[in-house]
Amino acid sequence: MLKALKVTLIVFGVVEILFGLGFIFFMQEWGEMLGFEKGPDYILYIGALLGLTLIPVSVFLIAAARDPLRNINWVKFALIWSIAGVIAGLYAAIRN
Repeated sequence: MLKALKVTLIVFGVVEILFGLGFIFFMQEWGEMLGFEKGPDYILYIGALLGLTLIPVSVFLIAAARDPLRNINWVKFALIWSIAGVIAGLYAAIRN
C-alpha cells in the first residue's frame, strides 16, 4: 500500500510538471486546441504564472514520495488538490 502511494505521488508530480511546462510554453496552442479565441496578452502571463506555480509544488510532491509517512502533510495536500481539481472539472462540465 505504501509503495502504491509512493508511485502515485511520483506519477502525479511528473504529470503536473508536464502541465506546468505546457502552461509556460504552449498556453496559446492549448487555448486554440480547446476552441478559445486569442485573448489579451495577460492571459499568457497568467498561464505562465500557473505553470511556474505547478512545477515547484510538483517537485515537493515527488520529494515527499520518498517517505510519505514523514511528509504526511504533503500527501494530504496532494489529496485535497486532486479532489479540488475534480470538483472544479465537474463544475465546469455542469456549467458547460
